[in-house]
Amino acid sequence: MSRRIAAGIIAIALVVAGCGGGDAGPPSGQELFNETVLAGKPGCSTCHSLAPGQRLVGPSLAGIATTAAARVPGLSAREYLLQSLTDPNAHLVEGFDPGVMTEWDTVIGQGDIDALVDYLLTLDS
Repeated sequence: MSRRIAAGIIAIALVVAGCGGGDAGPPSGQELFNETVLAGKPGCSTCHSLAPGQRLVGPSLAGIATTAAARVPGLSAREYLLQSLTDPNAHLVEGFDPGVMTEWDTVIGQGDIDALVDYLLTLDS
């Protein structure tokens, strides 16, 4: 009888171990955007609103997927957003000062930058 109990306990332990949380994987672009602090710097949502016309430190990103596609001739929306995250002074939005936004490629990895761009590309008008 005790062998059956021991075998049952082992079987249950194996099933429970197989259900372990494991690595959740990298954060999504939306999760990264909503961080108030990202890599020790103010996160995206600290400075950028997603509400139309709501100006915080930086411009509103409402409809940014559409805006980015037309912002700089010759650059796709993805290219513009990538450049905006890695060289934010390249194409300043009128009314905003240079040197305010973090050059994100100096503090987070390319995978996180790509995730942020993927998320921003979902924000159509």
